[in-house]
Amino acid sequence: LRIDPKNHLIYHALSRLTGISPHRLRELEAGTFLYAILHSIEGIGLLYRRHWAEYLTIIVTSSFMPFEIYELAQGVDFIRVAALLINAAVVVYLVYALRRDQRGRRPGE
Repeated sequence: LRIDPKNHLIYHALSRLTGISPHRLRELEAGTFLYAILHSIEGIGLLYRRHWAEYLTIIVTSSFMPFEIYELAQGVDFIRVAALLINAAVVVYLVYALRRDQRGRRPGE
């Protein structure tokens, strides 16, 4: 689109449209960038079959649960409960799969 992302007019327009201050938009930008780096590291580790990446996947997936519990405390509805249950099921499966794979590995691998 040939839009300069550092253009102050873009930040002002986004701020007006969303109701979020330009300073808060910068914070969200930094957080999103760090989150992308984390997922890139995780993805590369999984691609190269690194054992630490399996643990990182469980940690990152589990990290969403406090936010889901907070949202559930704000009000119970089907979507919030389903999101928490699905995330919990995924974490349980990942832990199960990791433990199963560990039993199949020889020491030192």
